[in-house]
Amino acid sequence: MNPNRRKRQLGFNMIEILIAIAVLAIGLLGIAALQVQGVRYNYGSFTRSIAVMLTNDYAERMYANRPGVNLAAYGAYDSAAVDCDTEPGKICATQLDTATPEICAAQEMADYDRYVVACGFATTGGRYGGVNDLLPSGTMTVSCIDAAGTAATCDTGLRHVITVSWQERGSTSSNNTELQTVNYQMTIQP
Repeated sequence: MNPNRRKRQLGFNMIEILIAIAVLAIGLLGIAALQVQGVRYNYGSFTRSIAVMLTNDYAERMYANRPGVNLAAYGAYDSAAVDCDTEPGKICATQLDTATPEICAAQEMADYDRYVVACGFATTGGRYGGVNDLLPSGTMTVSCIDAAGTAATCDTGLRHVITVSWQERGSTSSNNTELQTVNYQMTIQP
C-alpha cells in the first residue's frame, strides 16, 4: 500500500467534515433568522389584537351610553391628551380601590370611559391597561364624519371614526430596524 495515498485520503476526510460543518452552520443561521422573523410577526399580531380589543371596548362604551354620544361627549378625542395621573371627577364603575361605583350623568360616564380606555383601570400596584400602556407609543383618536365622508363636528347621528395607532419594527427585509406607525381604524354610527 502506498503511504502517500493514505495521507491524501485522511486529508480528504477532513475537508469533507469542514464542508459538512459549514453547510450545517449556514442551515442553523437560516433557522435562527426564521425564528427571529416569527417572533416579530407574532408580536405584531399580538399588538393588532390589542388594538382591535381597545377599539371594540370604546365602541361598546359608546353604545352603552347613547345619551353621552348625543351630547358629543365621545367624539373629538385623543388619548395622548389624557392625563393619566388625574382621575376623572367620579368613578363610574367598580374598581379594586372602590367598594361601590358612583351614579354618573351621561357626560361624567363619557369622561370616565375616555379615561379608562386611555389609561386603564386602577390596580393595587398602580394603573394597568389602556392604549397608553398596552401598545408601544399607542394613541387612540376619535373623529366624526358626515354622510359625504368629510370631517364634521360630532353631532347626533354622525359616524365616528375610531383610530388606534402604535409603533412597531418594520416587517420588510430592507426595513427591519426602523420603527413604523401602524393604524387600526373602525367606523361606527352609534
